[in-house]
Amino acid sequence: MTVLSRVWTVTLVTVLFAGLAGAATIGFNCSPFPTAFANGNGGPTDVGCAAPVGVPAGSILNSVTVNFLADYQFGSASNMVDVTFVPSTAGMPGGSAWTPPSMTLTVIGGNSSPSPLPSGSSSLNAAGIAYAFANGFNVAISSSVVSGQVATSSGSAAVVYNYTAPTGVPEPATFAIVGGGLMALGLIARRRRA
Repeated sequence: MTVLSRVWTVTLVTVLFAGLAGAATIGFNCSPFPTAFANGNGGPTDVGCAAPVGVPAGSILNSVTVNFLADYQFGSASNMVDVTFVPSTAGMPGGSAWTPPSMTLTVIGGNSSPSPLPSGSSSLNAAGIAYAFANGFNVAISSSVVSGQVATSSGSAAVVYNYTAPTGVPEPATFAIVGGGLMALGLIARRRRA
């Protein structure tokens, strides 16, 4: 394999990997985190899932996932607590819907909550939507004791945005530098053969 063909192979592989690297994710906890309910009953209480910071302008939203976690603290001998999460579509791209639209997690345990804690998620499929990432959204959390008695219960939500950052078009000077480097490598390879 000649030097020039090696250079072209490395260049092609680099360009392909750069194209694949366009998808990115950013995640954080919704606030307040967690949301507590005295005696295990209350709500709905809205928690705010802010828009992500640092997403490049012109990014395309692929999906949004909200992860939920339910817990209770200091219970009687036998307890069952339902914690319900309902994410809002307000502030999200038009026509989008959460799947599932709501989720109830049941925490069953004794004096303390079980390990691992019940968890779940809801996803918003927004494939290919140009999104300004300026708006956040809320998740309504409520809790009710089905049986037993607890001091507090809690629900928490964390959001993960998956987006594709725009690919920039190289400036003409960049093309000139890369082209000049490739020409120089070609000339060096040619001289070695001669």
